[in-house]
Amino acid sequence: MLRYILKKSQLSIFLVSTTVILLCAYSSSWATNFEIDLNGFRLQQFLSVVEPVLGPSLETIEGEQIIANVYPIDDDAFMVVGHSPMFPNNISMLQLTGKTDKAFPFKGLKLGDGMSKAVNLLGEPDRVQQDTARGVTNFVFEDRNYTLEFDGQDRLHSIQIFTTAELMTEVDDPSNHWNLFKDALVEKNIPELLDMMKPDVEIYKWGEVLAISKPFKKFVADPDKKFISALIGSNFSVFKQIETDEPEMSMRIAENVGVGFVYKFPNGKILDEIVFFPFNGQYRVYEIQFRE
Repeated sequence: MLRYILKKSQLSIFLVSTTVILLCAYSSSWATNFEIDLNGFRLQQFLSVVEPVLGPSLETIEGEQIIANVYPIDDDAFMVVGHSPMFPNNISMLQLTGKTDKAFPFKGLKLGDGMSKAVNLLGEPDRVQQDTARGVTNFVFEDRNYTLEFDGQDRLHSIQIFTTAELMTEVDDPSNHWNLFKDALVEKNIPELLDMMKPDVEIYKWGEVLAISKPFKKFVADPDKKFISALIGSNFSVFKQIETDEPEMSMRIAENVGVGFVYKFPNGKILDEIVFFPFNGQYRVYEIQFRE
């Protein structure tokens, strides 16, 4: 019990030190150093994918900018999944803390790795923050959306990735998303198509809502058959619609989502529209609406 109380104290402080960053927008051009995956989960996935994998939350910690739930990985490690009150259904922060062999590596690093290995793989941080009260050291990178925490023995103790305004709004090239999407459909390139989906994409088909229903890494390895069929199936799919019709494009502004593009099929027998919004440097599919 004492071990968990200590961890909870560490967690609270680590969250406070980073929540201010969550809503900040960087002034630079699109940052290629952003990371969106941690331990199989992806930022902006639906929160509903978490508990079927990690089990019930041990505790909920509520802050002004973020609400965080703590989930056990094993006796010596836990995962924190946070969401913004503005976006209560989406993961806006992921944190892995402790020591475990059950977690996926992060950029070649595992919990327990030495500080020198982190520097070799990631480069020197922009700031090193010492927390003498807790006996930990934080690495802060100004142009990245993650932070690292090291224990008193300079071993990697915690990794956190978080959503920024830039992650949700900036794109490299706003003009090429439709052609890239079409090419992947024609080639039936499933990994490429799944990477073109926003993590919270929804496909509305005949009264059913299809979504990424498990951690992103697991979904890519074993995607839902109905989801894939809606994209590239031999009948009544996005692929079949674009074989015969070119859509009409217009811009769309959605509250708390931003500026996107909608592709409508006014004469289509299969699709009504496909909507794209920015995420992680490019426009990605946010909604697909089939005709009823």
